[in-house]
Amino acid sequence: MFEELIIWGPQVADEHDTLAELSEKDRAYLAKELEGLDDKWGISLNKTSYVNFYQNDDYLFVAGLLQEVRNIHKKMYYDVSSSKWKRGHSEIPYIHLDFVERPALKKDEFGNWVPNDKKLNMGVKPPLPNGTCRLEFDYYWLKQYLKFLQTIFDSNEEIVVELPDDVPRSTPQYKTRSEVLSIARDIERFGLREQAEVLRLYANSGINPEKLPEPCLTFLNEAGKQKMITWGFFGKDGRSFRIPMKKTIYNTSGFADLFERRVELVSELFQSSIKMILAHETAHVARGHWTLRMKEPEYSQTRNVMMNCEINADWTAALWMLNELLYDTVTDDPQFPILAYKRKDLIHLWSVRILATYISLSWIERNEDRVWTEKTISDFVEKSSATHPIYQFRLFCTLNHIKEHLDHMANQNKKEGYALRTADNTPLDEELFAQVWERACDMIFSFEYAFRACWNTDERTTLEKLREGLYIVEKAAPKSDAEVPFFMCYMDDAKKELEDYERQWPEILTKLREYGMYFKM
Repeated sequence: MFEELIIWGPQVADEHDTLAELSEKDRAYLAKELEGLDDKWGISLNKTSYVNFYQNDDYLFVAGLLQEVRNIHKKMYYDVSSSKWKRGHSEIPYIHLDFVERPALKKDEFGNWVPNDKKLNMGVKPPLPNGTCRLEFDYYWLKQYLKFLQTIFDSNEEIVVELPDDVPRSTPQYKTRSEVLSIARDIERFGLREQAEVLRLYANSGINPEKLPEPCLTFLNEAGKQKMITWGFFGKDGRSFRIPMKKTIYNTSGFADLFERRVELVSELFQSSIKMILAHETAHVARGHWTLRMKEPEYSQTRNVMMNCEINADWTAALWMLNELLYDTVTDDPQFPILAYKRKDLIHLWSVRILATYISLSWIERNEDRVWTEKTISDFVEKSSATHPIYQFRLFCTLNHIKEHLDHMANQNKKEGYALRTADNTPLDEELFAQVWERACDMIFSFEYAFRACWNTDERTTLEKLREGLYIVEKAAPKSDAEVPFFMCYMDDAKKELEDYERQWPEILTKLREYGMYFKM
């Protein structure tokens, strides 16, 4: 959608009035498009927030993504040639974005007021008489979530030295794993045992053993005194020299090859997460949840019905997020069988979208709240006022649905003779979808493995950071099952609760079909 989009990083965010910056072309197009839709449906901007106006890039950015979600549905199920909707689908009503500003606060252990991200509520309001809806989106959530992503993925202490003009340029060189191990043996003979050990870790954990960037020995000085001998790398342009002191998350196989792209990764996760949240709220309209609430208010507010509708909205949103890439083609015709992405890029994009779905559903749970016990599930089951499933349930159900859908797409394309192909002319075969799932799981477990170390104060010493800067943990995972949120759902009490929801779903689905849906899976 966006010709050019900048998400401001933590180093420069305070210098700008918005979190995002659009190109002049995108700004003009979206302002005209959104104002036209509001005029068509008789909706005016909510002036309670200074962000709600057609010249604000943050408003245009999120409101544009909201319309993109509605358009995913249309791209998939509207036949332009016949001007008809497929298989009983119909156009989702217009949903207007209203930013609200409701910063939520709580007192910490020292009595200081601090942000309480768990209270940042948002959602679609009851349909208006003309069938349209307003979506209230907490602008404070947007700010807090971007800070969260930047803290986890983009606050790094890597030392970068810009080389003076009189220093000869040196472009990066590459070695094989065996060549790097040979260097380690050589320097160990000269007494550099620690440096040799780090070099072995680097060689044995490299992503591509046939092409490892060659590290160079360097002296690290502090306050004019030599502190240690360590490893560094020349930049691609030959004008800089860097010493890696990466965050723990980039010492995992899930993210090691994304360290150089960490700014882009934050932007990709930010956009995909917002789309997931917007798609979840759109799904409540598209799947008829709001219609059910108006037709049978008492029934729709019972516990199992509310839980089912939330899980269904999660899954519908995830389905849209996955399927959207199938309709981005080299010709811009959604029905054309050659996708706009190369195989490697498609695997990356799908994996990032799965990770964004996972993080957006669980980011507010941190530290001890990310560890479950038997009491976690019993407290939830006994909480009669609960309106949403516990986040571990949502992760478990959504991941299971995603895996089933990846398998379904693989089987479907096989039946159709692998008609769908990537831009570099490789089929969307079983191996591709297996790689998507494997990469997404590696990212998820790497995220859980490194979450606390990245979120809290980094207590590693400089020496530890330098040592770990070259080391990659393969298939990282937390030490115990209790630190993996969705593993809670394998407990008997959790399975029993989920089975209760599942037993009632056919009854709920019958009512949703009876009252009408815009999107029928």
